[in-house]
Amino acid sequence: MKTIWVSALLLMLAGSAVAESEVINHDVTGLANQEFRAGWFGSMKSDCTAEMPPQARVAERAKNGAIRLIQTNVRTNSVPECPNAELSAVVVFYQSKENFRGMDSFTLELKNATGKTSLHRFNITVPGLVQ
Repeated sequence: MKTIWVSALLLMLAGSAVAESEVINHDVTGLANQEFRAGWFGSMKSDCTAEMPPQARVAERAKNGAIRLIQTNVRTNSVPECPNAELSAVVVFYQSKENFRGMDSFTLELKNATGKTSLHRFNITVPGLVQ
C-alpha cells in the first residue's frame, strides 16, 4: 500500500527516495518574541486514512530561539485525493530569544513507521523592526 507523507511545507510519496544523508530545507519567516508554527509532519495511506505520525527528534538546536514539538490532529487540503483530511501530526513551533532579529536554524530528524529517516533543516528569518 502506498503511503502519502504530508506536511505544510512538504509533500512526498513514500515511494520517492530521499537519501538519508540529504537534508530537506524549509525556509520560514516569523515575528520576534512570538511563538509561531514552523511546520508540521504527518502521513496518510493512499485510501486517505491516517497513519501514526513520524517520530521526531532535534538533531541540531536553534542558537537564537526555542523549538517546541507537539503531537496533535491536523486538518489539511494539501493532498488533492484526500480533501479536508484529518491526521495525527507532529507540529513544530519556534520562538526567538527576546529581541533577537536575524537568521536562525535548526534540524529535525524524522523516522517513519518503517524506520526510514529524513533530516529537515528549518531556516528561520526573524525580520527587524519596521520603522
